[in-house]
Amino acid sequence: MTDPGKLIELDIKPRPRIIVADDEQAIASLIEDWLSDAFEVTIALNGKAAIQKAVWQRPDVILCDVVMPDMGGYEVARALQATPQTQGVPLIMMTAKNYDDSTVKMIKAEPNVLGFINKPFKPSELIKMIHAVMKGQRAFQAAGPGGDAAPAAPPVDLAAAAPVPPPATYETRMAARAEDRSGPPAPSAVSPAGKSVGAPAISPAGSLHGEESSAPRKSFAVRWVRALFRLFVWAVVAASVLGGVGEILCRWTEGAAGAGVFLPPIRPARHPALPYQFLPNARWREGDAFYQMNSWGLRDREFDLVASTAAFRVMLLGGTAAFGAGSPEQDLLARRLEKGLSTAGGPNLKIQVINAAFWAFSPEEQWAYFEKEGFQFRPQIVAWLVERRPAGYPSKEGLRRVASWGLFLPAPLGRIRLLRVLEWRLARGFPAEAPAPLGPLAAAATAFAGARGARLVLFVPRAELEVPPGAARVDVFWDKASNLPAEEVASFLAKSLAPLLSGQTSGPDVKAP
Repeated sequence: MTDPGKLIELDIKPRPRIIVADDEQAIASLIEDWLSDAFEVTIALNGKAAIQKAVWQRPDVILCDVVMPDMGGYEVARALQATPQTQGVPLIMMTAKNYDDSTVKMIKAEPNVLGFINKPFKPSELIKMIHAVMKGQRAFQAAGPGGDAAPAAPPVDLAAAAPVPPPATYETRMAARAEDRSGPPAPSAVSPAGKSVGAPAISPAGSLHGEESSAPRKSFAVRWVRALFRLFVWAVVAASVLGGVGEILCRWTEGAAGAGVFLPPIRPARHPALPYQFLPNARWREGDAFYQMNSWGLRDREFDLVASTAAFRVMLLGGTAAFGAGSPEQDLLARRLEKGLSTAGGPNLKIQVINAAFWAFSPEEQWAYFEKEGFQFRPQIVAWLVERRPAGYPSKEGLRRVASWGLFLPAPLGRIRLLRVLEWRLARGFPAEAPAPLGPLAAAATAFAGARGARLVLFVPRAELEVPPGAARVDVFWDKASNLPAEEVASFLAKSLAPLLSGQTSGPDVKAP
């Protein structure tokens, strides 16, 4: 079996790998932000995912929450200790509770548990403990009332464990927020005679310099009623103008895009070749379609990283058509293809189609994802539905910028039509990249998949003549798969891939039915 650590070779100095296992997404993302400058951080939202990712990635340290819904920290530590690939990986346990029973003692007694820290904690404390644990030292923070020390060795002096980087920006922001900027007002200048200088004297009657005001004094209630009436009139005028302009903008944008604006919740990707990534376990509704992302950030159901020996995996790559924008879960192209291949493969072959398609990805970005993340699922066949980024969609740079600015609004604001159109127009404000020729990309992809025992099949429109004959390909009969019903495309894909299930095709080319 190929060593997973050598599947992807990057020309950069490798950074220590850390897995953060915590069922609270907000806490895991915060820790990821703290550590991402110095470490390669991966998030696992439950104990089973942490174990699977640890087997694959071989991290240097695992940060694990003590209490998680599926497997507690003690169970995770025991499971990792019993697995040959992860026996030597040190763990740092995190908890928000003060235990006074034997639970903490049992956890600390595990040989692979070298650290213990209480929530909340500072980034500097966590980084010091990580450096200490990476050196094989035990660094146990007191567990509260009744807490004990490390069973095998005295705690490490974390102040001398490792040099600490400059204070994190998070701590700086917190200190700035806590700073009291509400100082007393500056005193006015006072003359030697004891009178204020620079402000006119006001008499008890309310006139300047003791003179009576000649204008009649208006009632306080009357002034407030008039102010509220003016505010109401201006609000009505502003709403009318904004509504009219907004409706024109919405119709103009949706007419140019050819459909209603679709903007899923995304965040900027850490990989430079990708414009964005979906949030793991994200859920949202778009019209009649319900979108569910699994813990791997794919629009699919949950599945194990390592497939069983009886499973035959097909990974579906593509753009908006394969992603299934506007399609319910049961109507996705991946689900229909899985059903068709299961019929062709027979009852003894368990087919699993992994929906690794992404919204508005270009072919270059689709294959960059597969090289970085997709191949870890070890598919036997990669069905690549080659589709250019649709005309009128935001460019790669536009999606990355708007996602990094945090302007993709969550629900309920994200459901407002005008706000979504404004997001779309902002993302479209960046120029689109010139499409690269498919020939070199297809040749490199074919070599990459072939060297790792996977069969790559490219489904390419006839207009895309750049693909060389040496690549396994099927000439499709459409220009845009999104214009066809999903069942028709799935039937065509299933008929094209069915010979590969029984080994009937040995040559590099797959003929269309």
